[in-house]
Amino acid sequence: MKHFLHKGLLIVIAFTFSFIWFVSPDEPKAEMNQFKFEELTIVLMPEYNLHPDEDVTDPNLLIGFHGKIMNQSKDEIKSVTVPVPAKEKNFVVSLAAVQTSDTEETVKEIKYKLNEDEESITLQFPEAVQPGATLKFMLEYFYTPIKVTNEQKEFSYSYSAIVDADLMNLMLFEPLGTESLTATPASQKQATDTMGVKMHLYEYKNVKTGDEKQYSFSYVKVDNVTTVEKVEQITSEHSELTEALNEEQNQAKSEATAKGVFNSELMVGIALILIIAILFVVMFMKKRKQRNMKVNNPSIADKKELRKLLAEGKIDEKEYMEKLSKAK
Repeated sequence: MKHFLHKGLLIVIAFTFSFIWFVSPDEPKAEMNQFKFEELTIVLMPEYNLHPDEDVTDPNLLIGFHGKIMNQSKDEIKSVTVPVPAKEKNFVVSLAAVQTSDTEETVKEIKYKLNEDEESITLQFPEAVQPGATLKFMLEYFYTPIKVTNEQKEFSYSYSAIVDADLMNLMLFEPLGTESLTATPASQKQATDTMGVKMHLYEYKNVKTGDEKQYSFSYVKVDNVTTVEKVEQITSEHSELTEALNEEQNQAKSEATAKGVFNSELMVGIALILIIAILFVVMFMKKRKQRNMKVNNPSIADKKELRKLLAEGKIDEKEYMEKLSKAK
């Protein structure tokens, strides 16, 4: 996973900035001055990732040489040879590849031959670079040149231009967790990504064959945890925090939903009770009115009885009118 992460980032860097390379003198090609680098990027990454050899625990330096060459000769190019510090402690090649498409950022790992005595590596292209054509390719390797004194760490790097370069970039990625860093010479530009990794950039145009570039870096860092490990830790913690927050949010939503259901049921219940109560009151008032109507309004039978009493002489007309008026 960590090896994949470092490859992924460097490939992105490769196609964002581009690259460096040298023509092998063993191949029958044109003279060196008939080649140039259209673009050249050298990437320095101290304590960026774990060394491929698990037994190596010393702080390491990962270097990426990423270049785009143009064949200005009349001959095709089948390989290039790049000088590397093959005799340095814990040196190991981690990637050798070429870009396989001009329209897509796709790469293919290629074969190579390491010459430790000459401290060089020959990269073999799957397809020859034709006259006038260009090719992007990359080489990445680890070794352990970083000197450690307590919490102080330092290393140096130099590059001697083998061929001309239209554009050259050198980038240094500070180890994540660095307290302070001193660069000599001072970098021309600095930037920090979203994870907190700081980048120092040096830019050069029209670099000529034989030009020397020398750099030294010193920084303070209390541990040997690599940038990739710290990024993974931050990502993992962020993921766990996100999961915890999602759980809390889901729980809150569930409680809110349950509360909403309860409130809805309660409101429906209250509404039903109110409807029943209203119906009861209406029915009660209706019945009461009916009872009052029965009391206050005499029935036809009562009126007949009063007329019968009047006809029989048991009551006089005055009494009849009084009783009839009281019955209304």
